[in-house]
Amino acid sequence: MTEGARKARIRDASSELEVELFVDVKGPIRNIDKGVWDGLLEPHDSPFLEYDWIHSMEESGCATEQKGWKPLHVLLVGASTLSGKHDFSGKSGMRSWSAQAGKSPVGAKSSQRSAQAGKSPVSSGGQVADGGKVLAAVPLYLKAHSMGEFIFDHQWADAAYRAGIEYFPKLLIGVPFTPASGARVLLQPDLTPAVKHRIRRAVGTFLKQIRRAVGTFLKQPDSEPAVKHRIRRAVRIFRKQLADNSGISSVHVNFCSEEEVAAFAEAGYVHRKSLQYHWRNSHKGAEGDVKYHWRNSHKGAEGDVKYANFDEYLGAFASKRRIKIKRERKSVTDPERKSVTDPEIKRERKSFTVREEGGVTMRVVRGDDISDDLLLRMFDIYKTTIVKNPYGRLYLNRDFFRRLGGDFRRHICLVIAERDGRLVGGTFNIVKAGRFYGRYWGTHAYIKNLHFETCYYKSIEYCIEQGLEVMEPGAGGGDFKFLRGFDPAVVHSAHACLNPMLHAAVAGFLRREREHIDESAEYLMHRSAVGKRQGSQNEYEVLSPVSDDIDESAEYLSAVGKRQGSQDPEAADFQGVAEEE
Repeated sequence: MTEGARKARIRDASSELEVELFVDVKGPIRNIDKGVWDGLLEPHDSPFLEYDWIHSMEESGCATEQKGWKPLHVLLVGASTLSGKHDFSGKSGMRSWSAQAGKSPVGAKSSQRSAQAGKSPVSSGGQVADGGKVLAAVPLYLKAHSMGEFIFDHQWADAAYRAGIEYFPKLLIGVPFTPASGARVLLQPDLTPAVKHRIRRAVGTFLKQIRRAVGTFLKQPDSEPAVKHRIRRAVRIFRKQLADNSGISSVHVNFCSEEEVAAFAEAGYVHRKSLQYHWRNSHKGAEGDVKYHWRNSHKGAEGDVKYANFDEYLGAFASKRRIKIKRERKSVTDPERKSVTDPEIKRERKSFTVREEGGVTMRVVRGDDISDDLLLRMFDIYKTTIVKNPYGRLYLNRDFFRRLGGDFRRHICLVIAERDGRLVGGTFNIVKAGRFYGRYWGTHAYIKNLHFETCYYKSIEYCIEQGLEVMEPGAGGGDFKFLRGFDPAVVHSAHACLNPMLHAAVAGFLRREREHIDESAEYLMHRSAVGKRQGSQNEYEVLSPVSDDIDESAEYLSAVGKRQGSQDPEAADFQGVAEEE
């Protein structure tokens, strides 16, 4: 899969800078040097884009071809250095294609290839044989299903099959089992914004040419001779990379940035919006604070005022909700332990007749303070949620947790619950660049409100203590989060389908869905549980909540989730499924 590449010539008219790109399909991330991959990341980029996270996913067997995730990671290599001297002779030694930005590369002439089959032209330092440099990388997978993506296209697949269209396999740009936004085309930080935009667009065009060329060749054998000739030539160019990928139906770019959406839209992709719920460490709300789009920033907006402590955060709630949160916290940590009869639990889960209350001690363990044993025990904690949930899917395994104990350990933050010195529950979280990412939750005991304490309250308290900007608790569970101060955040994806009729149908659906998502986000922001942010100049100024509005909004959230597919069995919050007390 590493032999050969295609070449795109991209011109930045404003600076007369021209960059020649070679697209090298590498396969699993182990075929790429860690320094090359991580060298493309900026300090504020998502931790889930780091080499160690993706490598652990793949090498542990969680994200492999056998599991429906075939890695096809891509490097985009510049034909020359960024010093301003560019060689466009086509003698780079890699297979190439030549096209102006946005122009179809199908049928372009191939330059002479001198790289040996299977030998990577990229050195450990990110340089190519002729002095070029890796300018970009793309985390790409060939998918045999839609599980573990958290941007739900199951209905599209069903519609395709009803119309006699094969929906799988498909191409996915993203990170397995991780509903967290971030860059999906990793770019050299020193490139100009215009060049970055053109490279992103070139990636979208490149992937669409794969699906169009090969798909048309297989599905329309009676095409005109001239068209067939061009397609056969394209297939020859990619015979190594695409020998087993010829049925690709579509390309999906999940949890990408708004800048990437714009670039992929120029390449013919359709924009999709989805709702998550994020907590923000700001109670004054300078301009931009309450903007409900996901923001890839390691800095708060100018004028941000963070909460001084958890009590100040509670002060932003209406009295009724504030009192309820205090009771929920006390029911977990009160030294006086007691049992509460719960007929509902007895009826639904015969193994439980009571809920435990009190006697739990909470603490946070981070980075090098996390022992190898505790890290592995967190896998057992994570597994309890999957086992208890009838729709749970055990995507991860113990080896994945073990592998994260290397360099990536510095990002790990555990919120653990103990009783009588024994671990009874907790959450596995990631912290980087001012953002707290809630990932996995579980408990060995059925303790009242423990889910809310570990996943929300103690985590928020820690974010306030550490001055963190944002907490992202994962997908699903919108009503629980909204009532506890998590406001809507719109996340983005881009999609392109091979079949014109299917693409048109998806585009129409997404146009209506975008309108619905914008309306929903605005509606919920006006009813935020954390009250009015004084001084906000944002278009979506948050109003002081009324108790009835909060209850009504929780019901509204359930309807929003069902409409967008978040009630799918896979959509259970990574932090677990909780019951409103």
